[in-house]
Parts: sequence; C-alpha cells; structure tokens
Amino acid sequence: MDSEDDYSISKYSIYIGFVYLITTIILISFQVIIFITFYKNPILLENTVFKVIRLWGIYATFQLINHFVASIYTIFYVLPPKIVLRIFSSTLQCGYLTSVLCALILTLNRFDSIYKHKYLPCINREKFFKYAIYFCYFYSFIVLCVYNYPDFGYYFYLQTLSFQYSVDQDRWRYVWQYENKSTFIILSLCLIIYLNIFFKIILLRTYSPGSGYKFSDIKLLLPALFEIILTLILEILWEYWLDSTSSSTYKYVALNYLFIIASGTNAITSFLIIKEVQNTAKIFFKYKQKFSVSRLLSVAYYKKCTFYKKSNLMYKTPLKLMINLGVTEIIQQSMHFISSFYTIFLLPTESLLINFLASILQSAYIVSIAFVTLLTLNRFNVFYQQKWFPLINKEQFFTYGTVVLYVCFFLLIIFYMIPPFRLTFTLVNYGWLYSSQKNGWILAWEVENKTATVLLLFSFILYILIFCKVVYMRKTISNSFGLQLSDIRLLIQGIFNFLSIVFLEWGWRYLPTLVHDQSSCAIVLNYLFLLVSGNNTISGLILIKEIRKQIYGIFCYFFHKSKSTTNTSIKTFKKIVYVNGTTKSKS
Repeated sequence: MDSEDDYSISKYSIYIGFVYLITTIILISFQVIIFITFYKNPILLENTVFKVIRLWGIYATFQLINHFVASIYTIFYVLPPKIVLRIFSSTLQCGYLTSVLCALILTLNRFDSIYKHKYLPCINREKFFKYAIYFCYFYSFIVLCVYNYPDFGYYFYLQTLSFQYSVDQDRWRYVWQYENKSTFIILSLCLIIYLNIFFKIILLRTYSPGSGYKFSDIKLLLPALFEIILTLILEILWEYWLDSTSSSTYKYVALNYLFIIASGTNAITSFLIIKEVQNTAKIFFKYKQKFSVSRLLSVAYYKKCTFYKKSNLMYKTPLKLMINLGVTEIIQQSMHFISSFYTIFLLPTESLLINFLASILQSAYIVSIAFVTLLTLNRFNVFYQQKWFPLINKEQFFTYGTVVLYVCFFLLIIFYMIPPFRLTFTLVNYGWLYSSQKNGWILAWEVENKTATVLLLFSFILYILIFCKVVYMRKTISNSFGLQLSDIRLLIQGIFNFLSIVFLEWGWRYLPTLVHDQSSCAIVLNYLFLLVSGNNTISGLILIKEIRKQIYGIFCYFFHKSKSTTNTSIKTFKKIVYVNGTTKSKS
C-alpha cells in the first residue's frame, strides 16, 4: 500500500469508524429485540425454524460484537496486542462459518416443509434437526480452535481498516481455501434447493390454482435466501475482486462494510418478516422512546425521564432548571466516559479532537455552576415570597437566564479552543490539564477559578439567608426552634453541590502543594471531578420521590424482581407481551 493511500485512510478513519459503529449498534439492537421476542414468546421455539433462527442469531451476535470492537479500533486508530486480535477474530470467523451452516439447515427445513416430508420419510425430522443444531455447536468449537492457531491467524489491520489473514504466514492459504470453498459449496447447494422450492411453488399455483402455501410459510424462506445471496456476493468479491497484494484500501473498507451487513442479515430479515419480533419492537420502542444512548451515560437520565413523564413538574421553574443542570452533567459525564477509553487503550491524546472534547467538558462544568447559582436564586425568591425586585417578571427572568447560560456555554467552548487556553487529557496522570507550555493558560485558569468562586460564594450567601428565613418562620409560627426534615431536604442539594465544587476548586489550587506524589494527587482530583459532574444527579436521586419511583419501576422490569411496579407503562408493556404470547399459543 502506498504512503499516500495510507495517509488518506488514517485521515478519514474516524468517519469510517463511526459508520462501522452506528451500523453495528443498529444491527445488535435488532438482534437483541429478536432474543427478547423468543424469551417473551417461548411457544415460538416449539417450531424448528425459530430454533435455527435463534441459533443463527447467537452466531450473528458473535460477528457483530467483533465488528463493534473493530469500529472502536478504527475510530481511535489503535490496536491491542496481536494475541487479543487473534482471539477476537477467531470468534468472528467461528460465527461467520457457523452462520453459513445455519443457513443450510434452515434451507433444508423449508425444503422439507414445502415438499410435505416427501423425501426420506423414514427419518425422524425432529431428531435430525436437533442433532444438526448440536453439530453446529461442535463445528463452531472446531473453527474457533483452528483460527486460534498462529499460522492461521485472522486479524484486523489499520492499514486497510478490515479483517485479513496474516500474510506473514504461508499456511493462511489453507484456511482461506477451506473457508472460501466450503462456503461456496454450502451456499450453492442452498441455492439449488431454493430453486427447487421456487419451481414447486410455481407448479402448485399453475396446476392447483385454488391451493397454495400460506404467506407465513413462504416468508420464512427469506432469511436463509438473503444470507445465501449476500454471502455468495461477498465470497465472490473476496475471491475475484480483491487479493492480498491489492493496494486499494477503499476496496477493503467497502468489503468490510459488506461483511458487517452480511453478519446482520439474520437480524434484518427476522426483524422484517417475523410478526412477533415487530410487535416486540413496537412495544419496546414505544416504552423506550424517551431513552437514548447519551442519556444512559449517567443516572441523570432518570431525572429527565421522570420530568418527561410527570409533565406537571415541567411547569415548575426549579425543576426546569434542574433539567438543564442535568443536561450539563450528561455532557460532562460523556466526556469522562470517552476519556476512559483513552485510559484503557492508552490511546494518543495529542489531537485537536481531545482539545475540543476538553473545551466542551470545561464549558459544561462552568455553566453547571452557573445553573446551581440560578437554582439557588430561584429558591431564595420562593422562600422570601418574591419580596425582592417585585417588578421583575420572575418566569421571564429565569427563562432568559437559561438562554444566556447556553449562549455562554458555546462562547466558552470557543474560548477554550484558543491555542494558549486549550486543555487536554494526559496519560501521565490520567487527568485533564492545560496543554500550553507557556503562561498563557493562566488566564483561562483564572476565568474558571474566579467564576466558580464568585458564583459559589454568592450561592452560599443565599443559602445562609434561606436557612435563617426557615428558622425564623419555624420559630414564629410554632413558637419552637428547630428544623423539619422537609426543610433540610430543600437545602441539602444546593449545599452539597456548593461544598463539593468548592472542595474540588480548593484541591486544584492547593492540594498539589500539600501532597508529594503529584501523579496520585492528579488521579484523585480527576476522579473527584468525575463525581462532582454527577453530584446534582446523586442528590436529586436521593431527594426527588418521582425519580426513585421511576428507577424502581425500571429495575423491576429489567430484573423481574417484582410483578408489581410503580410505572404504569411497564405494567402495560408486560401485559401486552403476555397477551401476544398467549394469542400466539392459541393460534
């Protein structure tokens, strides 16, 4: 491969990696829904066809997981040790070759069904397909062992962003020939069987117009047929369009993407033709329509989910502010989540992408402090019954305040992308630091530190005034001195936010001068930074009853700890799935 082509592919590897990633996530999601359908409707597995489709789905999942991992390699342009690559890639080939065998079994089953068990009637069909499934497991184990042998290694290469045999070994041609020829033979046999099935259907419709097969019988032909056609195309292209000396990286990328699609053929076709899978998907996505991958990065999602379900809460200004505070927390936790991959895989961090992610993290951190202050100001206004500045429309004030903070968020991102003010993630102490070697970063540090200090000090003063007001009202009304738990709960969230951020700011400024082990100190501070990003989430989870009920309901659903949940939609979900299963069993 020439250097120009290699440079081009490395330049665009992140975009190619994201295409791989999104495709595999979608296909894995389809496959998970199929597994859920079989779990919720066990009556389906009494049919041999669905047993084979489930087995096929297991091996398809092996392939998709490998493609998912490969997308991570592609995005970060890094590879683990060769032995790890070989182990993972052996499961990919194991899944691929066994899926071809599953296509043959499914084709034989459809042929036998269409021809009404006409051929070899003395054979017990149930036992035959049962042993065929057992043979698939045995065959996959043999393939797994063979591809873990170093001479037959199958690896993912960054030069081509695809899976290839190791050309350093001459023996790879043996396994390649076996894979290619066995796949051709099996799929050609399947294609011949499908042609016979096709002619049988045509003849039946020609000579017996009043009779025919059910659409449900015919549509079950499609999964194996699509697998056969797509895999044959893939093998032909591997054999005749591509060779080990090819210098075109884009051919490798295109074929690797076709490999991903072929790995998910079972998921796609099952999703399209099996009614029970479609029903599960409709119910699942109806219930899950408020879920997203980014929101699941933290427990902060449950706060937004609760506010969405409890629409009456959305009209309260404090809870609107808490939602926006939760958004800034999700942004921060997303950046910490991404940094964990850099730490695990020891990826290079000298890139503009890391600077951009760091600027987002820092901007979200500062804006989250501003939202804490705005929330404190709102509570102060409520406790003092809007006594201060009565001419100001409070609702508009907090709405405009929210808009201003989001504008500041984007301005801060631009500010922290200016070269002297940039931050980066360092693998020396696994934390976020300013990257400039000169003193220009001090201005950016002062902006962050002074802004946080002023806002938090203002919040603290407001909380002291709120505390005094609560004590005064309690003493005036009940003629007794004391605080109720409800009073403390109103204050504890803001105080917790304030104290944790103050401690973090103090630690960043003074702790390195007090601790000799600077590396350990930086790691501890970065972990504290991660926790502070979610402190509002933690306190909200503890203090807000609706959030606790929402999470309890979700855990009850996923882990089946209790038949009764506090979430009506979960009850409905279970009821509908149960009814679908019952209806199917009756039919």
